[in-house]
Amino acid sequence: MSQTSSSIDKKKVVMLPTIKEEEEEKEFYICPITLILMTDPVICADGHSYERAAIEEWLVTNNTSPSTGVPLPHKHLVPNIALKQAIEASN
Repeated sequence: MSQTSSSIDKKKVVMLPTIKEEEEEKEFYICPITLILMTDPVICADGHSYERAAIEEWLVTNNTSPSTGVPLPHKHLVPNIALKQAIEASN
């Protein structure tokens, strides 16, 4: 009795992240201003995440994005809860 592809059990393959992938993922956890792991990440009007204290200090004397140099439409900061949880889960 021959087996066809439809009768073969399909198994799920789970790929574990490599060390390189884990390191690349953690790069997203680093503040582009301080170059240190964020503990209180916030999203700025430029769409980038920064450590709250670092971007607040930047915004005191600048009206531009520290990442792109483009003028910011506003200086409101929003907590990046998902990023904070990801950082906490990775430690």
